[in-house]
This record gives sequence, structure tokens and C-alpha cells, in this order.
Amino acid sequence: MDDSTKRAREFQFWLKSDLRIELTEGSHIRAVIDHPEFFGSGKNEVGRLYREADEPIGFEGHARTAILLQAYRSGWIRVRKYVGRRIHWMIEFAKFDPDTQQVVSQFLKWVKDEAGIMGTDEQVFLCGTDDDFTTMFVSSEGGNLE
Repeated sequence: MDDSTKRAREFQFWLKSDLRIELTEGSHIRAVIDHPEFFGSGKNEVGRLYREADEPIGFEGHARTAILLQAYRSGWIRVRKYVGRRIHWMIEFAKFDPDTQQVVSQFLKWVKDEAGIMGTDEQVFLCGTDDDFTTMFVSSEGGNLE
């Protein structure tokens, strides 16, 4: 696959410390549902949250939000590349602390310099769910987070 083909498709990742998990099928919530212990939860907890929200397991509603928040608070970072009229990346986490900053910086360097899946004019949005941190930059501007 050449670089322009790679840049034209969507990508999904979970990041934590030195872990980079690319989701080649399914969704972020499906990964957590299928492997809740890995993401800091348990099967019973996932089921309970869906029951309390009166939603079927896998539905992208209130329970999904609560489950993703638990993953973020366990140190996981959710990354998604959206392809549409304007290609953009969404990176979500609990807090933009030094650990998160380091993981995100390393990931951005990897997608630009090594993987070749980020073009020069793609928007990158960073969003902290617990600290209300938000920022946006264009990949060609570097987004140096150090």
C-alpha cells in the first residue's frame, strides 16, 4: 500500500505507555467489551453499565461513554483517524499529564515519520475528558507537545 492510499483510509488505535494497539476491525468500545480486564474493567462491570443505561451491549450510548471514561482513567488513550471532506485525527484521554503528553508525542512522531499514515494538512484534535484540555493543530505545524 503506497503512502497516499494509507493516508486515505481510517485508522483506530488504543495507546497506553509503550503499547500501541491498532484496531483493524470493530470499534474501540468493542475492544473494551471483548477484553474488559485489559482496559481496567471487568465483564460484570461492562454488563452492569449497559443494564443500568437500559441499552444493548455494544450500543453507542450512555454506557459506552461511561466505559470509555473508565478506560481513559486507567491510562488508555483513544485515537481515531476520520476520513471525509477534511481528514482529521481525534485523540482522547483523561488528563493531559506528562505521561499522556509523552505517549501522544511518540505516537504523532510514529504516524508522521515511520508509518506514513498522517499527511501534512491533517487536523489533529486533542481532548482531555477530565481536565477539559483541548487543542487543535494542523499536522504540518508539527504539534510539538514536548
